Amino acid sequence: MTTPYLSIDLDKIEHNARTITGLCGAHGIAVTGVTKATCGDPQVAAAMLRGGVIGIADSRLDNIRRLRDAGIAGPLMLLRLAPLSAVDAVVQACDIGLNAEPAVLQALSEAAVRHARVHEVILMVELGDLREGVPPDELLALVGHALRLPGIRILGLGANLACLSGVVPSARNMQQLVGLVEAVEQRHGAELRWISGINSSGLDLIAAGRMPKRVSHARIGEAILLGRETTAGPGPRPFRMPSPYTPRFWSSGASRRDRPANRPRMPSASTPTSTTTAGSCAPWSTSGVRMWLSTVSGRWTAACRS
Repeated sequence: MTTPYLSIDLDKIEHNARTITGLCGAHGIAVTGVTKATCGDPQVAAAMLRGGVIGIADSRLDNIRRLRDAGIAGPLMLLRLAPLSAVDAVVQACDIGLNAEPAVLQALSEAAVRHARVHEVILMVELGDLREGVPPDELLALVGHALRLPGIRILGLGANLACLSGVVPSARNMQQLVGLVEAVEQRHGAELRWISGINSSGLDLIAAGRMPKRVSHARIGEAILLGRETTAGPGPRPFRMPSPYTPRFWSSGASRRDRPANRPRMPSASTPTSTTTAGSCAPWSTSGVRMWLSTVSGRWTAACRS
């Protein structure tokens, strides 16, 4: 091997998925596994499905096509707003999509009719992170618009947090999402199946028993791959992956004063290194993924190996 590569332990991915789906399932929450960090690798997706996720989500259409071509079973979700230029490809490759734009919903409807398909959508609501979604005061109008579109079925409402502006899931904003669902159901007389409120950053809220009961769906990739949730700092956490599926090295994003004394530091270029056929490398071991980072020419680089 002459280039850096990722070594992925599929057994650990499956274990982590099973642990997380067990935790979420005990609270009535279904989990869709997210593969965007592995470029939609079908083997990773299959390990997540063996671990109990109900489907696979990715943010890139090419990755979803890769999963579909590999025969990955279960619903495939596009984790982004569909581009107007690719609505035909989206309805053909994706069972579910996230949406918040009336014009995009209209175009998806027309594409779904052309291809004799029904495309399910999760309508996204902006709850403070400024990442994506319709403002809450525009939600009822958006739902009314989507309900009139042939070929479109509203699966539920969702929110994207801990992604852009540092707003993490809390009992308060999750209850706000539940309240919006109830307002939609009361106005339009339709029961929404999914309240997709969280990603990996919501696991602590679930483990602490503070997640509102109607929240029913989670989109999780990071915690399955890393064996932990990374938005909060060091210290006691409600959610912990059972040993031995926890990171070996503390993230380099933590400053020295923030690192617990008993956690090993990220190895530097001067640290004694492991040697493989790729040459001199420093291993960053996470629960499911081991990344060999090349120190040649003083640069950190990484390449993915399926």
